[in-house]
Amino acid sequence: MSETVEYWAHTPPTDDPVRPQSMADHTIGVTDRAVRFAAPFQAEELARWAGWLHDIGKYRDEFQRYLRACHRAEMDRTGRTKPPPKGSAEHKCAGTHFALEQLPPGFQDTVALCVMGHHGGLSAASALEDELQNRVEKHGLDLLTVIGRACQELPQLGGPMPSIDGIIAFQRALSA
Repeated sequence: MSETVEYWAHTPPTDDPVRPQSMADHTIGVTDRAVRFAAPFQAEELARWAGWLHDIGKYRDEFQRYLRACHRAEMDRTGRTKPPPKGSAEHKCAGTHFALEQLPPGFQDTVALCVMGHHGGLSAASALEDELQNRVEKHGLDLLTVIGRACQELPQLGGPMPSIDGIIAFQRALSA
């Protein structure tokens, strides 16, 4: 008997169409890789938080409907089921908001920029909050509900906040 995954990170692969990747598995995998990649320049904490937060917007009901509609279109051998437009379901704002509101100063902007820019490039730091607000309004986002769902499934988000030492090491590595 297979386990039911409530929150999908991605549509199931075509070679195993009944097994979507769960948000928890995806988040842990991305975070582990990000931490390994960041170790040489001592930015593990920064990478850890960026990994944990990068996709928490996928806990939105609208995003889950989007993924399931994409999957139905992939599985329709007749070609009559059209997928929703690529990128039409927003998922970066919840993690960006969490970073800006919950992480310590000096850490929050860097993580928020990573989360907002993880598909399609980084915004200017000076424009980040305006971009976030515009997206929230455009998509009618209820960020607190989405963040609450993510915190229930990813208890790491309620854990200790990162130390500023991680961002200082990262900044030193960039300027070297």
